[in-house]
Amino acid sequence: MVHLLSKTLQQNCIKQRLSIHLLQNPSLKTLSQATPPTHLIQYLTDSCHLSPESALSAAKKVHGKIPQNPDSILTLLKDHGFSKTHIQNLVSKRPEILFFRVKSNLIPKMEFFKATGLPAPVIAEYLSSTPVILSYSLDSRIKPVFDLIRSISSTHEVFAKMPRHSNCLFRFGLDKFIVPNVTVLQNYNVPNDRISNMFMTNPRILTLNSDRFGEIVRLVNEMGFNPSSHRFMEAVRAMGTLSRATWKAKFEVYRSLGWSDEGILYAFRKNPSCITISEKKIRKGMSFFCEELDWGVSVVSRYPVVLLFSLEKRIVPRHKVWQVLKSRGLVKKDSIPLRLFLASEKQFLEEYVLRRSEMVPQLLKVYRGEIGCTPPVTRRRGKAIQSISWPFNAEIRVEDLNCFLPPFEGNRHCHSAKRGRGFHLHTTTLPLPINPIAVVLPASQSLKKGNKPISCRHVIVVAGEESSRER
Repeated sequence: MVHLLSKTLQQNCIKQRLSIHLLQNPSLKTLSQATPPTHLIQYLTDSCHLSPESALSAAKKVHGKIPQNPDSILTLLKDHGFSKTHIQNLVSKRPEILFFRVKSNLIPKMEFFKATGLPAPVIAEYLSSTPVILSYSLDSRIKPVFDLIRSISSTHEVFAKMPRHSNCLFRFGLDKFIVPNVTVLQNYNVPNDRISNMFMTNPRILTLNSDRFGEIVRLVNEMGFNPSSHRFMEAVRAMGTLSRATWKAKFEVYRSLGWSDEGILYAFRKNPSCITISEKKIRKGMSFFCEELDWGVSVVSRYPVVLLFSLEKRIVPRHKVWQVLKSRGLVKKDSIPLRLFLASEKQFLEEYVLRRSEMVPQLLKVYRGEIGCTPPVTRRRGKAIQSISWPFNAEIRVEDLNCFLPPFEGNRHCHSAKRGRGFHLHTTTLPLPINPIAVVLPASQSLKKGNKPISCRHVIVVAGEESSRER
């Protein structure tokens, strides 16, 4: 007895001295927290399939503590359809799950999800992408949310399609925010399938303050949106993501670009998302459509969806394809059809690129940005001058040039200089009865412009034969 008491006092003394030492040396405390036990990291890599870096990060999240019975938890997850990838994602994001009690905590929750009727892989995918849900109380948080969704939707697919950030539904008070907001929508006769779709696409909107949410729904209804249409919910979502100050600021941006209030509201009714894009994107889009395409504000306001598209990845590449087709006389319309930008990727390629690939073999390169061009511009003395550009250090081939040399009666003299960002080719067209052939001189030459040497390539187009010359 005396020996046991002496050992206990000795252990307490050691703990006190260690605590004082850590207080006097904070760096040692940080070091102890930063280096979890090796066998814990080894377990996370071997049994949970984590990489060494992820295992170290997960071990730090639990402050190096050792779970009592993690094997039983992994076995339970595997029995409910969790794959190695699912377990890896779940443990790396929420390693605290390895400390959960199996019988009183995890088993009831897993049985509840199984009872929903969802396939086991769907449940595993949903919980591994949003593992924080397993941290909430089954009776006070998880069940009420699922019961609410089940009362709105007759299908369980809503649960399968809910996004990863749907954990906000479980985090916020159901009776304080979500239920009152759903009631507001139902009072405006919004169909249940529209409400359930909101759970699948943007559930965070349903967690807004009830007074603010009610105000948004009222304003959307007063703007003339039909509560039965999908645009009604799109408008609610768009306004819900903006504060009152940001909403006013977006109106000012459009006004500064020549839009009227009626035009802004008309565009908002056509596509509510146009009010959510950044000021920079709005200004860049309007600059291109009005200056490059010569579209007026009224055209863009009638089709505001074009402002949502990426200029670099969609609008500009498709416009370049149109320029080439027009220069070859393969399109009859002078004005650019809206379908050029609205068509899906597959539709655009089939209609504008692949269908004309025999006549313009390099059209796909133009679309991918491997070759660029500007439309012909008529200059003095009736000469049409076109500028064609290649990426820096790109190989210029005869067939690439022929993409921009439509069959016509004329003669071309082409010169390409290697400058800054790439090659720029200027083509001059003269009204002569000659069918040209393009030839590229592959060797780089050294020229001088004033006292500065420049590296360049020459392209000579001569009728009936292929020839080139150095200058």
